[in-house]
This record gives sequence, C-alpha cells and structure tokens, in this order.
Amino acid sequence: MTSSPSSCPPRWEPLILCVGLVCRDITVEVPTYPLEDSKVVTTGYREGLGGNACNVAVALHKLGAEVELVTKILGTQHGVYDKLDTLGMFRHGMVVVKKEGHLGLSYIISSEDSRTIVHSRMSEQMMPDEIPIITYHHFWSTAQVSCLYLDGRFPHVAEVYATEAAVNRGVPVVMDVERSDRARLRELLQLCTGIIVSGHHTLHDVQTTLFTHGRSIFDACPRLEWIVVTMGRDGAELILKQQKEEGRTKDSSSSRRCIPSHQVDDVVDTTGAGDAFQAGLVYSMCKRRMLSTKEV
Repeated sequence: MTSSPSSCPPRWEPLILCVGLVCRDITVEVPTYPLEDSKVVTTGYREGLGGNACNVAVALHKLGAEVELVTKILGTQHGVYDKLDTLGMFRHGMVVVKKEGHLGLSYIISSEDSRTIVHSRMSEQMMPDEIPIITYHHFWSTAQVSCLYLDGRFPHVAEVYATEAAVNRGVPVVMDVERSDRARLRELLQLCTGIIVSGHHTLHDVQTTLFTHGRSIFDACPRLEWIVVTMGRDGAELILKQQKEEGRTKDSSSSRRCIPSHQVDDVVDTTGAGDAFQAGLVYSMCKRRMLSTKEV
C-alpha cells in the first residue's frame, strides 16, 4: 500500500517550545563555604551557558527532541547565540538578539554541602512587542508543537505563548514554579497543564498567596492536571487531579504518588540537576502522548 504525497509519516521526536531565560554561569568549587572576610582557593572552575529555560532546552536536545528556544540575547562578546544556534535552537527564528546590553550572570559558589548563587540580572527584559509577529504566526500555523515549557521568566511574553498554546492550539503547557512571587504567576497557572514546584513549601506559598479561602489549586486552575513537587535527594511527589462527582457538582480532588530518588555514583552536574530532571519529565510526557496518539 502506498501513501498519498500529502500524507506525512509520524514524527517520533517531539517539537518542544521553551520560553525563558538564557544567562551565563560561572561556577567555582570550594572545599567549604568561605567565612566572612576570608580567602579560599578554589578546587574547580567552569564557565558555561545557564538559565532554566536554556538548561532545559539543551537537555531536551540531548535527549533527541527538536527544540525551539524563545528568549532574548544581549551582547555578542561571549558567543552565546552562536553556541545555541549550533544546537539548532533557533531554526524558526523566535529569538530576539540585540548587540547592546548584557546577559544575566550567575556566580555559583559550590561546596560539598552547599550551593550559593549570586545573580546579576540582564540589562533589559524581553517584552511582548519584541515578538517577531509574522514569524510567530507562521510558526504556529505550520509547526506541530508537542509541548510549551515555561521557566516563569519574561512573564508577559510567556503569557502570549501560553494563551496561543493552551487556548487556541490545545498544546500542553508545563511551567517551572521555582518561587511563589513571580510576576503574572496566577495568570500563567490558569493556562498550565502541569507544573513542577520546588518543594512543598513553595506549593503551600502558591496556594495561600494566590488562591484564598482554602481553594484547591486544581479548582482554581481548571486546566491543571498534575503537579510534580521536587524534594532533592528525597525524590519527587506526583499529585494528580481527580474528578469525583457528587450529585450534579464536580469537585477536584487529588491523588499522590511519591517517587524516591535513585542513588548513583560519580554524577557530574553540568546542566543543573533540577533542569535535567524537568527536561526528562517533559520529554517522557511528550513521547507518551505521541505513542498514545499512534495507538488510537
């Protein structure tokens, strides 16, 4: 049996759109965290790309996904654009590049039992009026997007993309909720299919700060289907939305599953353990959805 010229074979690698921060990371390793007014000799040093969305995008690329990164890159002196372009992050031209200004810089002091980050913000944020609108509409009308990933940065830009994905295209939206005080967090949560939260304390802060009267976050965010709470060396907890019918009303409840961490030796953290975990989660979700679609 031959297929018609217009029919396309199934594409087994997902296209994942990542919206968020790219910055530079400088990591120094020390035996112990330095005391005030002291001098410590480092035991390790490395420079590289950073930013949550950037780290997740790079990890997704390594897993085999096609990735399009929506971000703003300032300055040309460190070759950041060229490094990411070599990985195929800008095939559809959704990035904003300006020669003036500077990217954010994270200076990371890492010891055996602690990690401290001193972050200098980028000189200007990405705003919605910088979205290349013709490219934007062409992308959404021609690309088969499997998932939209947000790291919570550039919130007004993220909201534009999330609205298009969730409301107009039916594309799942996954967001990293690192803190409860991000701008436009309530509006972005309304558009999310799933969120990844840093610890139960952050989830508690989100629920008590943004949603009053003890409302469940699932009731307040009707599109939300799951929450993953990361707990470091203790693993992660998956909270799934469940619908239970009582008379004519439907109330949201949730079921919880704890996934312990898998202990391994000789791990070198070059991307960011949390970001690598999120990339694996998003990638596996996309692959599972694609396999389910094929079986149907």
